[in-house]
Amino acid sequence: MTLPTSTTDEQLDEAILVALREFPGETAPWSILREKLPAASNWRNMAALVGLHTAGQVHAIKIGGSTWIALSIVMAA
Repeated sequence: MTLPTSTTDEQLDEAILVALREFPGETAPWSILREKLPAASNWRNMAALVGLHTAGQVHAIKIGGSTWIALSIVMAA
């Protein structure tokens, strides 16, 4: 996904979700995933990831010092 340098917060959120969906497997290391994001500061990318995690759209876990990301699992009630 190629976005202009001046991306909105919503575009950055969507770029993270798209990159995660396109990554092979169910989880992705944040260190690789963030390389696929549009040009934004590392802090802005992290803020977007935290926002998606807080909203329940992704799960994040730290394993051996590395952050791994997965799409949230939605279960029917």
